[in-house]
Amino acid sequence: MNLDYTELSRKTLRKELLKALGHKLHPNNYRAIALSAVSVVLLILAAVSASQNNLNYDLSGLTPSPVLFVMIFLFLVLPALLGAARRLDYNQRLQRFARANNMSIDNSIVGSPGGMIFQYGNIRGYKFRLKSADGLYEWGSYYYGLNAGFTKISKEHGYIAKQIPDALPDMIIESKVNSLGVLTRVAPSLTRLDLGQEFANHFNIYVRQGNSSLAASALTVEFLQLMLDCGLGYSWEVSHNTLYLYTVGFEVQYWKPIKQAHESMGAVSNRLLAAIKSGQSFASLNTEISASSRLLQIPPKPKNRSLHDLKIAVIITAVLTSTTIAAVLLFAE
Repeated sequence: MNLDYTELSRKTLRKELLKALGHKLHPNNYRAIALSAVSVVLLILAAVSASQNNLNYDLSGLTPSPVLFVMIFLFLVLPALLGAARRLDYNQRLQRFARANNMSIDNSIVGSPGGMIFQYGNIRGYKFRLKSADGLYEWGSYYYGLNAGFTKISKEHGYIAKQIPDALPDMIIESKVNSLGVLTRVAPSLTRLDLGQEFANHFNIYVRQGNSSLAASALTVEFLQLMLDCGLGYSWEVSHNTLYLYTVGFEVQYWKPIKQAHESMGAVSNRLLAAIKSGQSFASLNTEISASSRLLQIPPKPKNRSLHDLKIAVIITAVLTSTTIAAVLLFAE
């Protein structure tokens, strides 16, 4: 299946964003716009109240209005506006991508897919699902929530699902770079396969009890090399006749290499099917895996995505803080 990725990577123009405001928006966009409106109203009320009452506080000689204006704008209005624009841009990219590839958009929740990640959490749903016209592919953003006492944990995961012609033994290939952290908790009956230290530095492989030999027959050296070449940033799952590819989150920046990910789905499924049909014995596999350290070409370990996100968050916080201090000093003069 050849896909056109142009519209997914093209940033939405300002006039397109303004036009989209006249159409039905995602509930998250409504909330962002409402928050922006409330912030603006609070800002106006605070400014009017300060001017009418002529209140003065001992805050380095400042009246409340300038400081309040800067604080509300930086920490309420600006993030809300940027968040709404980002979500609109994201939504428009997906719609254009779907139209360009004759995909349907389905946000409904009907039943539950077979993948283990979809069985986790007591609050489950989709932000979007794109389905190919031939029914073989599904792209989506899935979220789940956990209520733990007074706290609520919410997670979002992106996935691609590909239908394969023959049923395969269930297995999970969990990336250590982009670990979802929930797959193995969903199915406690999983058994971990030991495929040598070199491969284990990048992936954990789990199968259902009793399926070790059948699942391992698909894990040829060629397949393991394929995973090292194209699958380091993703976790994989085989569930009956469906192959899933998972990643943490579904923001556009996570899916810039989406073309490679999609093409990898076809290569991985073809390799799995070929290995299963060849009927390779488990003993033969163990012989090959024992030499995996010299057979496999181990790539450099990619950067941890969560650490990258933490660095960005620190930079943004530092910029906001320095901007606020500069604004306060400016008004103080």
